Amino acid sequence: MAEIRIKESTFIEHAADLLEAGKGSTYAPLSAGNMSYSRANSINDLRTAIMESIEAMNQVSQLAEKDAARLKKMGHAFAEQDRAAGQKIHELEVR
Repeated sequence: MAEIRIKESTFIEHAADLLEAGKGSTYAPLSAGNMSYSRANSINDLRTAIMESIEAMNQVSQLAEKDAARLKKMGHAFAEQDRAAGQKIHELEVR
């Protein structure tokens, strides 16, 4: 478990802001973007990472489909070559 360290003066400032917010003043720490020195953008980073992971998985699945089609064609080609080689060998044995 991580330990969170904060200066007492910073804590008092935040407590004062929250106290003022409770009195009805406008307290919007994220109104101009992320709060500095916070991890407020972590959710955005997580969402971005998930979307990038999904896109990467889509690309991997497309590559896998192409590889599967290529392997199927190679399998048919090898089977045809085996069949042709078997016929040649059979013709040589008959003579």
